[in-house]
Amino acid sequence: MSNSVVRNNGVDYWFTWFIEECEQSNLFGITYDNLGRLTSTVDDRTPYCVGTHIFLVDVPYFRATGNHRICGPYEVFAMDDNLPQDAEPIHKDDDNNIIVFKEAHPENRPWKDRRHVRKIAGRQFPFHQLADKYNFFPYRFGIRRAHNFRQPCEIVRHQNNVNCWLC
Repeated sequence: MSNSVVRNNGVDYWFTWFIEECEQSNLFGITYDNLGRLTSTVDDRTPYCVGTHIFLVDVPYFRATGNHRICGPYEVFAMDDNLPQDAEPIHKDDDNNIIVFKEAHPENRPWKDRRHVRKIAGRQFPFHQLADKYNFFPYRFGIRRAHNFRQPCEIVRHQNNVNCWLC
C-alpha cells in the first residue's frame, strides 16, 4: 500500500494512520502533493464541494490483520463557521463555501507523532503515528459521517497486491 488515496467508482478512498483523530476532530488533513485532487477537475474527478463523499481506509487495521477496513461514507462540509483562527482559505466550492484551508499551526492539532496502541481484531496492536514527516498535514477539510454511514465499517479481504483494488 503505497498510495495515500485511490479512486473507485467515482469516490476517493483515503488511507490514514489517524482514523480516530479524524473522527474526533471532524477533519481530514493532506499534504500539498494531494491538494490538486480536491481543488481541480481531472478525468472523472471534480473539485470537492459540500456533500462530496469519501471513505477512509484504516491503515493500522491492514497492518494488524492483512485485510482492509473501510469506513464511510463521510461527507465534506463547509468550514466557514469552523475555520481556525489564522487559517488561510485555499479552496471554495461553486457556492463560495470554504472547503479546504491551510492551518497556520498544524503542529498544534489534531495529528501528533506518537506511539499508539489500538485493540484490533481482539488483540492489542502497537504502531507509530508520524505526522511531522508530512508537515502535520497542513491542508485540511471538514468531514462528518454521512447519513448512510456503514456501521460497522466494511472489512474487505485483501487479495494479492496485483488484484487488490485498494493496493
